[in-house]
Amino acid sequence: MMKVSMKNSSIAKKVAPFVITAGVIAGVGLIDTDKALGHGYVSEPASRAKLGAANNVGSVQYEPQSLEAPKGFPLAGPADGKIASAGGMFGGILDQQSSDRWIKHDMVGGVNDITWYHTAQHRTTKWHYYITKKGWNPNTPIKRSDLELIGTFENGGKQPERSVTHKVNVPTDRSGYHVILAVWDIDDTSNAFYQVIDVNLKNSESGPGVQPDTEKPSTVTGLHTMSVESSSVDLMWNAATDNIGVDHYMIYRGDSVGIAKQIGTSSTTSFKDITVEPGKIYTYYSVAVDRAGNTSGASNIIVVSTPNPEVVIPPVETPDTLKPSMVEGLHTMSVKHNSVNLMWNAAQDNVGVDHYVVYREGVELTQTKGTSFTDLTVQASTTYNYHVRAVDAAGNISDKSSLYTVTTLVKPVLPDVAAWNATGLYIVGTKVEYKGNVYEARVTFRSFGDTNWNPESALSLWKLVTN
Repeated sequence: MMKVSMKNSSIAKKVAPFVITAGVIAGVGLIDTDKALGHGYVSEPASRAKLGAANNVGSVQYEPQSLEAPKGFPLAGPADGKIASAGGMFGGILDQQSSDRWIKHDMVGGVNDITWYHTAQHRTTKWHYYITKKGWNPNTPIKRSDLELIGTFENGGKQPERSVTHKVNVPTDRSGYHVILAVWDIDDTSNAFYQVIDVNLKNSESGPGVQPDTEKPSTVTGLHTMSVESSSVDLMWNAATDNIGVDHYMIYRGDSVGIAKQIGTSSTTSFKDITVEPGKIYTYYSVAVDRAGNTSGASNIIVVSTPNPEVVIPPVETPDTLKPSMVEGLHTMSVKHNSVNLMWNAAQDNVGVDHYVVYREGVELTQTKGTSFTDLTVQASTTYNYHVRAVDAAGNISDKSSLYTVTTLVKPVLPDVAAWNATGLYIVGTKVEYKGNVYEARVTFRSFGDTNWNPESALSLWKLVTN
């Protein structure tokens, strides 16, 4: 278990004045690093960048989540001497290295929780952790040769939770100042995020008369599957025993090549692997880990074959070839010398009528979604023949309706009045002719050339006298 003490460490001495500074910073509206846009950082134990002003890190305190560099560490990634700053970001201040430069977290070796906070939840290949070797030089910038791998946690390209905690087995064979490097590999880009954690390992301080726990847990037994799907495998096993207590289990998976890698941990006796692929063969085994970091022997190995997903053949849709019913009830609602208002009953269709086509003298006149239409293109004292067809969404056309014959009215004899003029001055009661109709001015006004003041549109200025 992680043991972080701030009572006697340099953290307590440096954090107190930082609390006051943080209040001043908040007062002037600088960035809250927990909410700033970015990618991710180690929040617990707080990384060198996350400790911010208490660590005198400069501007990176506002963007601890932005330490990004090419992935592929240790074969690729930041150059030696620039690992802590992810390749010299923010002026490379994080690469400064001496035995007393950075605040340190007190930590006891064994299983420790390390938590990433992802401000942007990128699809993830894996997280991997390294620690400085015994005898490293704390007064020179960190190099690859200073580090050794202590844990890898695969994620198979899945999107992680906002906060992810890993149980990392920190060595118990060294004490004093060491640096842990945490790397988060993004799956769908060429980059990774780099964070360093400064720790003071206290493995030699077990207290008077207290002996370190070196007894390993019993071997895990009874590993088996609860369910196997094309994209997941549910595992279960019997609990191991330990003189102090089992802390967690590490689950390993091998592929067809036979190479086994740790894919996750579980604090219970079950684990669901959601990173498998359909139609593949995998091997699994489990290892128990106690609170001191002692590991058991490997459990029984099981072989699992994931099925191929069922091929779902979508049903073949039968094309709609049924035409709508014939339109009935075609009639007029009003007939004038310059308009004919038609209406009809809705047609029926197995799927639904999409629109209607109105014909005059056998020629398509218009299309409409509704069951009415006003023909404004007619002439006075003229006979017209109309019919209507219904059309569904598939384009099926109904039989034509019964023919409906209409004769428009005689055009009324208009009083001898002048035509409306857009620039005219009109006294209340003045009559004008506009589009074959006579209108009377409601008020006295001048149009000033505004065509929107025509009698047909400006009903507050004109009233219809004859049509």
